[in-house]
Amino acid sequence: MIMICSFLGVCGNNLVCLELNCCKLVKGRILKIISKACLNLEELHLQSCTGASAASFAFLKSLTSLRVLDLYRTLVDTESLVQIMSSCQKLERVNLGACNNNNECSKVLLKMARKCK
Repeated sequence: MIMICSFLGVCGNNLVCLELNCCKLVKGRILKIISKACLNLEELHLQSCTGASAASFAFLKSLTSLRVLDLYRTLVDTESLVQIMSSCQKLERVNLGACNNNNECSKVLLKMARKCK
């Protein structure tokens, strides 16, 4: 985990796309580092990253340049999704397939619909 933290700290600001699908190292600490070091990210792919807690996905709300967010089969919860949708106004594509912690899907859909106006 130290290597990925170092990499993100040094190179994160230059990244526009980060794909960490199925990465067992992705936990809350990594999401926090991504949210602080990778402010120019336009695409973030976290498919099947099940090591991060539901609430830790809220860190991603600071990635305001995101256009693509892939959270397929993660533990992201409704509250985190609402926060992300509120602050990431450039989002064009979001994958929430198999996200079983999102029990109040209607809240997320309403937030997405308001963003589309």
